[in-house]
Amino acid sequence: MTPDTTIRDATEKESRHQWVVQLSTGAVSLTDDLNRILQSVGKAQQTAHVLLTLSKLSEATGGHVQLRPEYQFVPVLIGDDGEAVPLYHFVEVLDGLVGYDQIKQELPTLSYVQIDGAISFLRKIAQYNPREIDFDALEDEETRSDPAFLNELRRALADKETSRVLHRD
Repeated sequence: MTPDTTIRDATEKESRHQWVVQLSTGAVSLTDDLNRILQSVGKAQQTAHVLLTLSKLSEATGGHVQLRPEYQFVPVLIGDDGEAVPLYHFVEVLDGLVGYDQIKQELPTLSYVQIDGAISFLRKIAQYNPREIDFDALEDEETRSDPAFLNELRRALADKETSRVLHRD
């Protein structure tokens, strides 16, 4: 058996120690390889626990929010047209419909910063995905490179009508 041959290659059987068997024999440090594997296994286990929790929450609330592999397990709602609506977009709509003053009336001990933080937190939960894609960053980058938005921003700054840009819905 050569150093690159695994037990599976030689016997055509899986080993419960497969990861250890597949360690590179030419590595500088077995300890470094094992630490790398343990970090990877730990991260995979943590991701599985989060997805399991979200899946259980989905089932407990009627299964309307779905975690599908074709959407990278980002929580989605499926519309009547069969199209996926990311849950974080749903949270954005709620944020736009519910005024912070209404929330402040119901929960007067909270500050506006706390209310905004709570909504941002819900949005981040709704964006969870195992690949750690930051949808806010992607949308920000898309906005920064949108010529129509940039032209509108230039016009507003030239006209000093910033409210037109800041509240473009």
